[in-house]
Amino acid sequence: MDVRLKELLTEYAANLSVDILEMEIMPDHVHMLLEVDPQFGIHKAVKSFKGYTSRILRQEFPYLKTKMPTL
Repeated sequence: MDVRLKELLTEYAANLSVDILEMEIMPDHVHMLLEVDPQFGIHKAVKSFKGYTSRILRQEFPYLKTKMPTL
C-alpha cells in the first residue's frame, strides 16, 4: 500500500503544481517536505492530499474502512 500511496501523492502533486522535495511513508502517517505556491497555501495542499488519497485508498483497499476509520 505504501507504494500505491507514494504514486498517488506524486501524481496528485503534479496536478496541484506542488513540488514534493522529500517524502517518507510511515505505518500510520506520512512526512513530506513540500514546495507550495504561497497563493495556494500549504493548508489547502495538505487538505487536498488527504482527501484525495483517503478516497482512492479506501476504494482500492476496503479493509481500511474498518481498520483505519479516520483515514
